[in-house]
Parts: sequence; structure tokens; C-alpha cells
Amino acid sequence: MNEAPPTPTSDRRDPLAVLSGLRLTVFLLILSIILVFLGTLEQVHWGVWHIQKAYFGSWICFYPLDDTAIVQLPLPGGFLLGALLIVNLTLAHVRRFKAELKHLGMIMIHGGLLLLLAGGFVTAIYQEESAMIIPEGESRNYSEAFREFELTITEKTTAGTDKVTAIPDALLQTGASFPLGDKLPTVKIDTYHRNATLRALSQLPKGTPVKVTHGIGTTTPLAYQEQKRASTTITRTRPSAS
Repeated sequence: MNEAPPTPTSDRRDPLAVLSGLRLTVFLLILSIILVFLGTLEQVHWGVWHIQKAYFGSWICFYPLDDTAIVQLPLPGGFLLGALLIVNLTLAHVRRFKAELKHLGMIMIHGGLLLLLAGGFVTAIYQEESAMIIPEGESRNYSEAFREFELTITEKTTAGTDKVTAIPDALLQTGASFPLGDKLPTVKIDTYHRNATLRALSQLPKGTPVKVTHGIGTTTPLAYQEQKRASTTITRTRPSAS
């Protein structure tokens, strides 16, 4: 009596087959379209740069971003989708195409896509954007990052050089303190807001008055008001500390 041939193992039980499958590719592309669509809607309230970091520069994100929303839908971020697409494309190429001359075109296409995905990931992690504005007739030896903020304390010295202490905004929070040295006072943050508007007190009657000892605030009373939205396309995020 002849034995029945063994049943082949289903591809659905093979993790490599699932990761390299076309179904996963289509599923990831659909999620990417949804992420881009929802991110575009959120840009109306939060701005391009904030959404780029929250949606496409993260592993997990939530829609909507507003913490006061009744329900927030969890979504895979751009980093997670990009990493899965790299794994899917790499395994699909290795499992289905041999290194032969007749497959050169497909190898170049897959290699270009992998380079594009990997390049976007590396750029999102390591890029630093800044600009050097040089007015006519002047010189500069520094560049400015317009979307990054810091608190700086400048100590005037008699040697003709200034000692500058910079505190990144990521370390600033209400109640935080930063000792500057033995002969210098300690900087204490009484209040800190991730985003606030600074205007003349006459323009912000409901704002919090600002205590100023130097500059324009000594002649024109100033006030600040916290903003719920992080930024918009036109106005950037402007942290405030006192």
C-alpha cells in the first residue's frame, strides 16, 4: 500500500514567507497612505514640522494628537513602516531573485528603493538644519537653527571674551534649577511653557505680565500667554521660561 505524500508546510506558518510576502507589502503601503492622509489633516492644527516629527519621525503615533480627544487611534509611525518595508523588500528579493545578469534591472530597482528608505531613516535621525544669515558688510561665525531653542546665560569677562552657558529647551521644565558655577548664581525656572505668545501687555490683557530688567520690556510692559497648539504652518513653536 502506497503512503500518501507529506503535506507541504503552508507559507502562512513560515515567518520568512510572511515577512517577504506581497500581502505584507500591500498592507504596509495601505497603512502608509492612511498615515500620510491623517498627517496631512493634522498639519492644519499642528504645522508641518511638528507633524513630521510626531507622525513620520516616530515608531508609534496617535490620531488625533490632541490629548483632550475622547478617543485616540494608535498608528504605526513612519520609522516602523519604513523598517518593515526594508525587511519585506530585502527578504522578497533574496528569496525570489538570484544574482544573475538577467535580473540586473530588478536588482537595481530594489537596491534603489532600499537606498531611498534607508537614506530617509538616516536623514531623520542625524540631520541638523541651520542657516547662516550674513547681512551685507558684516561677518558671522555661527549658524542658527530656527526650530530649536535654548536658554543662554552670558558672562561678561574683562579678557574681551564672553563665557556663554547654553541650556537646551529639552531640559527646561517648571521648577528646574541649573547651577552655573561657584561664583555664579543658580538659574531656577519658575514657569515654563512649550509654546507661548509674547506681546505688549496692551495686546494681551489676559496674559501674564513679564518682569524685565533690561531691553524693551523696561519701557513697554510685556506679557505672555500659553498656547495649546504647538505650532502652525505660519507661526513656529516659541517656548517661554521665566
